[in-house]
Amino acid sequence: AVVSTQSTGLWDGSRAQLLRDVPFTAVYWYLQEQVKVRCEGYGTAVSNMAGGMVGALVATVISHPFELVKTQVQSNVGVDSEVGQRGLLQQLRHVAGTGGARGLFVGLLPRMTKTVPSCMIFITTFETFKEYFNRREERRY
Repeated sequence: AVVSTQSTGLWDGSRAQLLRDVPFTAVYWYLQEQVKVRCEGYGTAVSNMAGGMVGALVATVISHPFELVKTQVQSNVGVDSEVGQRGLLQQLRHVAGTGGARGLFVGLLPRMTKTVPSCMIFITTFETFKEYFNRREERRY
């Protein structure tokens, strides 16, 4: 596949990935922090889990159409198909044109099933260890 595309196939889907990852990250971290602060009275673990859940849910929904297109483009690398010939926006239009707005969200539930728990576990683990090591460092001095 790489030989037939003269190594440009390695980059297929990278724009869609950036369009997925940048908004996801911005929305996730913003909402995670806002919810965490509002839930501080419930304890570190609960506030972080709630923040991770809300941030991941919203960010996943917003970024999913780009995830869909990225997957379609990357799974057709080197394949003689129309998907490989279309640009990112053309593929988004094609998906919306053939499946409507609903077509842009095909596969959202399985993605949420993976993304939301992993974000919750990550942020809760990270913040718990951060708090533990900060307290340990404070006791040291």
